[in-house]
Amino acid sequence: MDTERPPMVGRAAERARIAAVLRAARDGRGTLLLATGEPGIGKSTLAATAAADARRAGCEVVCGRCRETPGAPAFHPWTEVVRALAAGAPAGDLAPLLVGHPSAVDRFQLFEAVTELLVRRTRPLLVVLDDLHRADEASLLLLDHLLPALDDAPVVLFGTCRDGGATRPPGLTTVTGRSSVGVFRLAGLSTAEAGELVEQLAPGAADPERLRARCAGNPYFMTELLRDVGAGELPVTVAAALAARVDRLPPQTRVALDAGAVLGREFAAGEVARLLGPARPAVDEVTLTGAHGDASGPADADVERALAPAVADRLLTGTGRGYRFAHVLVRDALHAGCPSARRTALHDRAAGLAGLQVSERAEHAGQVLRSGAERERAARLAVAAAAEATARLAFEEEHAWLRRALEHTGPEDRFELLLAAGAAAGRAGRGQAARDAHEQAWRLAGDRPGMRPATVALGLGEVVDNAGAVDAGLVRMLERALDLLPPSARATRVALLARLAVEIYWGPRLPEARTVARDAVAAARRLGDSRTLTGALAARQYVLRGPGDRAERIRTGRELVGHAAEHGDVPAEVAARRLLVADAFGTSPEAVETELGALEALAEQTRRPLARWYAMVFRTALACLREPAGDALAAIAATERLGERIGARPAAMYATVQRVAVLRGTDRAEETEPALRAMIAAYPRLATLRCGLTLLLAGTGRERDATASLESLTADGCAALPRDALWLSAVVQLAETAAALGNRDAAATLYAVLQPHRGEVVLQGLVAWLGAVDHHLGLLAATLGRSGEADDLLAAGARTHREWSASALLVRRAPIASAAGLTRREREVLDLVATGAPNKQIARRLGISVHTVERHLANGYVKLGARNRAEATAHVLRGRC
Repeated sequence: MDTERPPMVGRAAERARIAAVLRAARDGRGTLLLATGEPGIGKSTLAATAAADARRAGCEVVCGRCRETPGAPAFHPWTEVVRALAAGAPAGDLAPLLVGHPSAVDRFQLFEAVTELLVRRTRPLLVVLDDLHRADEASLLLLDHLLPALDDAPVVLFGTCRDGGATRPPGLTTVTGRSSVGVFRLAGLSTAEAGELVEQLAPGAADPERLRARCAGNPYFMTELLRDVGAGELPVTVAAALAARVDRLPPQTRVALDAGAVLGREFAAGEVARLLGPARPAVDEVTLTGAHGDASGPADADVERALAPAVADRLLTGTGRGYRFAHVLVRDALHAGCPSARRTALHDRAAGLAGLQVSERAEHAGQVLRSGAERERAARLAVAAAAEATARLAFEEEHAWLRRALEHTGPEDRFELLLAAGAAAGRAGRGQAARDAHEQAWRLAGDRPGMRPATVALGLGEVVDNAGAVDAGLVRMLERALDLLPPSARATRVALLARLAVEIYWGPRLPEARTVARDAVAAARRLGDSRTLTGALAARQYVLRGPGDRAERIRTGRELVGHAAEHGDVPAEVAARRLLVADAFGTSPEAVETELGALEALAEQTRRPLARWYAMVFRTALACLREPAGDALAAIAATERLGERIGARPAAMYATVQRVAVLRGTDRAEETEPALRAMIAAYPRLATLRCGLTLLLAGTGRERDATASLESLTADGCAALPRDALWLSAVVQLAETAAALGNRDAAATLYAVLQPHRGEVVLQGLVAWLGAVDHHLGLLAATLGRSGEADDLLAAGARTHREWSASALLVRRAPIASAAGLTRREREVLDLVATGAPNKQIARRLGISVHTVERHLANGYVKLGARNRAEATAHVLRGRC
C-alpha cells in the first residue's frame, strides 16, 4: 500500500465491521468484504487503514493491487499475493503466476494451489485486493473460485472497487452477487468529519459545511482543495486545483509527468528516462539532460530531480518500484491534458520500450495506428500479449488480445488469427464467441478444395460441447470439409470421420454414426498411425453406447486406453476409462471397483480435475444406491460443486438425475421437479429425462398427466425412444410408471421391448443405477396379471439388488416398486383403510368421490390378493404395501 495518503477521517463503522470479520476468522470463519464507492471516496485509504489495524491485531497481511496501467498483465494482483506468501518456496502448481511460462499445470490446479496457499494458515490472514474494477477476468474467476473455501478458513479478503462504470468487468458482478459476500458502499463524510479534515490539513482555512457541500463529502476532493487554498479562497473545482498545481511546476517536471502519465499510474524513473531520450521536439520541447545525461537522453538521476517537485507537492508518492500518482484522477488528468502530438509520440516510443511487459507494449501500440506499419506492429504485439496470457492460463485475456489483433489485421491475414481466437474463446468457456470466430474462418476458407475447411471444422469440434444434441452447423462443416479434402490427407479424413460420428450420435442418424466410426477405425488401421487410430477408437467407443454391443465397447475401450497411454494423451484416456466404468456398472460390483479404481489412479497421477470429477460422479452413483438418502444427497452436492468449479457442462444435469433417483418414491420427490424440467428444456433430445418426469408425475398423484406422457412415449413400440446410451434407462423408468398407474397396454409394450434384456442391470448414462431389468420386468408381469412369472422375476431382481448392496435404493423406492403395481392413489386409499377410516371419510380426505374410492379399493384387493377390508388392512400393517 502507499506510504503517504490523505489522513483517515471517519469510517468508524466500516473499521468495526472489518475488525469483527477478522475476529471471526480467528475461529476459522472467513469471508470476502467489498468496499465500493466513487473515485476519491476513500476506498484505498480504508484498505490501508484496515491493513494497519489487522497487523496490530496480530494478523498476517498481504496486498495485491490491480494495476491501473494500460495493458497490465493478467493475474497481477494474485501474483503479488502469491509472491508474498510463497516467498522462497518451489513454484510447483503456482508456476503460471510465479514464473509466467507454459507448464503442465491446468487452470483448476492453479486455482486450487492458490486456495491451499491462502487457507492453510496458522494465524488469521487479511488479503487486500485494491481496485478490483481494474481486474482482469481471470483474476476475478480465481477470486470466485476461492469464495467457497473461505467458509472454514482463517482468511478475510478485503476488496475495493469503483462504483458502476462501463469498464466494470462482468466477473465482478458475479462475485458481488454471491450471498456470502459482504458489500458496503462508502458515502461522503459528514460535516463534523469534514471539520476534522480541515483541522488536520488547513486549520481555519475553510468552512467545513461549505467544503463538504462543494465536494459532496468526497475526502480526496476536499483534501485537494484544502491543499491549494490561496488567499483564503478555495479553488472552484478539483480539476482547477490540480491544474493550478501542475502549472506551478517547472517545465522539466511537466515533461517527466507527461511521460509517467503515458506509462500508467505507476512507473520507474528509468522507464521515463528511456521514454524521453534521445529528445525529439514532438515529445519534449524541454530537455531533461543535465550533468548526469548525454546526447542519448536523460539519465535516471535527471528524471528523479525533475520529479522531485511533484513528490513535494504530493502529486506523486514513492513506491518500492519507483513512483505512483497520488490518485488515478491525477494520472488521468495529466494524460488527458498532454498535447495530442506529444502523447501519441510517447505511446509510440513506449510500444518499443524493452523494459515493459509485452502486454503493456501492445496497449501502447494500439494507441498509435497512423500507418499500415503501425497497425501491423499493434497486431504483432497483441498476438505476443495473447501468448503471454496463455502461459499464465488467462484465457479470457488471450481471447481479448487476439480480438484486438484482428482489429488491426487485413482480410488476407485473418484466417489463422480467427482460428486462434476461436480456440482461445473455447478455453475461456465463451462458446458463442468460439463459434463466431470459426464461422468467420469458414467463410474465409471458401468453398475451395484444400485443408482449410477441415482445419476450421475440426477446430470448432474441439471447442463446442453438444452433448445430448446435434450441432447441425458443425455437421454441415464436417461433411463439406470431407468433400473438399485432398485425397492425400488421409489422417485428416479419419479425424473428420471420427468427429462426424460423434456429432450425429444424438439424433436420427445414430445408426449411421456407428457405421462412420467403424469406417474411421478401419481407415486408421490401414494408415498405420497410432495417434490417428486413437481418435478413431475414441469415436467408436462413444457411438457404440446403447443396448447391446457391450463386449465390443469394452474391447474398443481397452485398446484405446493402451494407445492413449502410449502417447500421453490424458484426455483420451480419461474419456475411455469413464466409459469403461459405465460398462462395468452393467457387469458386476467387482468390475466397477476395478475400472473405477483405474480411473481414480489416473486422476491422482495426472492431477486432472475432469478425471477426478468423473471418479466422484461414479462414487456418488454408488452412494445413491447404497447409502442413506442424506449421505447420498451430500455426495451429490459435493460432486456438483466440483463440476461447477471446473466448468463441467453436464454437472447440473448429472446432479439433477442423481437427486431424482435418491428422492423418487419419498415424500420429497416433488422437490426435484423444477430442476428436472429445466434439464428437459436444456437437453430436449434426451428422452430419459422426459421418462423420469413421467414417473415423477405418476408418483406424486398426477395420474392423468403421467398417463398421457406414458402413452405418448410408448406409442408404436416406444419409437420415441432413440436406442442410444440412455435407451434402457428410459424404458425401465416407463416400466415403473406403467406399473404405478396399472396401465396394462403400456405394460405389454414395455414388457416386449424389455424382455430381451433379462439379466442386465441399468445405469442411467453415467450417473444413476436404476436396478435390475428382471425387477422391472417383474413389475410389468404383475401389472399384466402374470403373478407366477412376476414372482420369479422379482425374486431374480432381488438377488441382483442384494449382490449390489442396493438396500438403501430399494427402501427409498419401495412405495412404487412393491405391492404388484399398486398406484400411488391405491396406496393412499389402503393406508387410510388401515386407520379404520370409512369410504366417505377417505373420499373427503383425498378430494375424490366415494365411487372412485371403491374402485381404487377393489383394484388394491386384486393386486394384494386380499378378499376384504380386513385382509387388506393386515397387508398394510405388515408393511407389505
